[in-house]
Amino acid sequence: MKTEAFERMWPEDVATYMKARKEKAYLLVDVREDSEYGEEHIPGALHLPLSEVPSRIASFVKDAERELIFYCARGVRSEAAAIMGREVLGPELRIISMTGGMAAWESGIVESPPDLSLFYGNLMEGTHLQRAMALEKGAEFFYGLLAERWGQFPLGDVFAKMGRDEVAHARILWRFMREEGSFEAVYGNLTTDFAESGERLNDLAEQLEAFTGAACAEVLETALRVELMAYDLYRNLGESAQGEERDAFMTLAQAEKAHMVRLGDAFALCEESR
Repeated sequence: MKTEAFERMWPEDVATYMKARKEKAYLLVDVREDSEYGEEHIPGALHLPLSEVPSRIASFVKDAERELIFYCARGVRSEAAAIMGREVLGPELRIISMTGGMAAWESGIVESPPDLSLFYGNLMEGTHLQRAMALEKGAEFFYGLLAERWGQFPLGDVFAKMGRDEVAHARILWRFMREEGSFEAVYGNLTTDFAESGERLNDLAEQLEAFTGAACAEVLETALRVELMAYDLYRNLGESAQGEERDAFMTLAQAEKAHMVRLGDAFALCEESR
């Protein structure tokens, strides 16, 4: 009996698969066109149009033991990509095509490409890891703002804990940086106009101003969107980095995934506070 060149997996199973695995264990690839990816995509997905799969997929797969998931709009192009990928990568790698594509995906999405200009442009200063640390400080500020304004809800404790976690994430980066001096001194001197989502802190503050004191679900959705975008940013950075820098960004992506789970659980508090 002939063996299929790839496996098929339903979107809900792909979501479960991603939650259960470390970030370096798999590669998620969106094979739609630029405009489709730019409108919306699954957080953490790299973009590689179908026409470029044969020539570029080998450079995307850095580790032989990684598993590969392709998705597209409805599951047709992803199957073609899986066949192409198998031809290039050989028989050993596990390759999956997501059945139904984005049309059937019901978990979180992001609505714009990750803003890599924060790391490769002039909007921020410092090395990649220093810039990431500054973004984590921006996230601490964001959650501090949330905790202050919505402290009367059970959400206040959730946001305070998230803010402390962002400092812990910055410490992760500090350990990878191996610089002289104390973490407290370097972290205390950091300044940034951006949150870890790549959004300007002033813009986020204006969005929060528009919410009423009872807008529990809307506030949580804003925080969850920030985490989705941060996860998407760090996964894409990790895939383009090398060595310890890659490990640092993948570790951050894993931490952001844990934050998404915590925020998802917090929606139950909105019902309890009614």
